[in-house]
Amino acid sequence: MSLILAINTASQENALALIEGEISGDKRLLNEISWKAQHSEAEELLPSIMALLEKEKKEWKDLSALVVVAGPGPYTSLRVGITMANTISWMLKIPMMSMNVFELWRNQIKSSDDQKSALIAIKAGSQHYFVENEIERCTLEEIEARKITCYGEIPKESKLYGAEVKSFGEGVMGMNWSGMSVEERVKPLYVRPPAITLSKKK
Repeated sequence: MSLILAINTASQENALALIEGEISGDKRLLNEISWKAQHSEAEELLPSIMALLEKEKKEWKDLSALVVVAGPGPYTSLRVGITMANTISWMLKIPMMSMNVFELWRNQIKSSDDQKSALIAIKAGSQHYFVENEIERCTLEEIEARKITCYGEIPKESKLYGAEVKSFGEGVMGMNWSGMSVEERVKPLYVRPPAITLSKKK
């Protein structure tokens, strides 16, 4: 049976999932783990993947495909996850697919009504958020003024916070797999460009 590894370092919670099955066939969620993102992905991601494989008595050679969340997300953590996925895909010569965080969140919503009508918002730095399918950043107050249930990364204290969500692995399982194309190399989609300090001319 084929084995698919899913990786997410684009959100406030990092997550990994092992899915048994074919890309174009039936699938079963074997196991998953998640942990709060703390800018330590470079040290934590690889050991976490190895621990997940070991727990299911699987090896690297058992992997047959990868799914990675390509963003939008924070520069450092997203770069680590995408680099890891690209490296594994290249080393093992296995196909790789990607999704964005809005697609993931949409598939994690349990309520069928909210899946169609709710807002999805992710952190965009400096107390701002990006809402799905919108270009301009907005504040939490601007989101709450719409009075629509919101999922994603808004504070849990918000009256519009949608709490009933599936796990990362369940969200990946719910993706439209037939609509996902295989990618030779996934490029990260950052929430904001990295801050680069230019050298001073002498």
